[in-house]
Amino acid sequence: MKRIVILSIVLLAVLALTLACQPTKVPTQPTPVPTAIAVFEPTSSFAAGAFPPPMPPIEQHNNAWLITDCLGCHDKDAGEAPTIKHKDLPEIYLNVNCRTCHVPKPAE
Repeated sequence: MKRIVILSIVLLAVLALTLACQPTKVPTQPTPVPTAIAVFEPTSSFAAGAFPPPMPPIEQHNNAWLITDCLGCHDKDAGEAPTIKHKDLPEIYLNVNCRTCHVPKPAE
């Protein structure tokens, strides 16, 4: 009886080792890298209107960090200066430096 129990244990151990030590399948080709779904194109309308418009590189904007009277041109139609569209903001936002949000556009 002891012999049968020992033989059964040995057979189970051999069977377990045989099943556990099966060679794994190695892929023959590497997994392809997924390609980008969306490509950023600076000339496209991607996120159009999502950011404040940049300041054009004109002489009046050269010292934009020091200018505090942006509304002098942009609150009324002064030449080609566009009128601000955010007049509904609290007064404090209209008195801060416009460069906080509007970055200068580099000269081309």
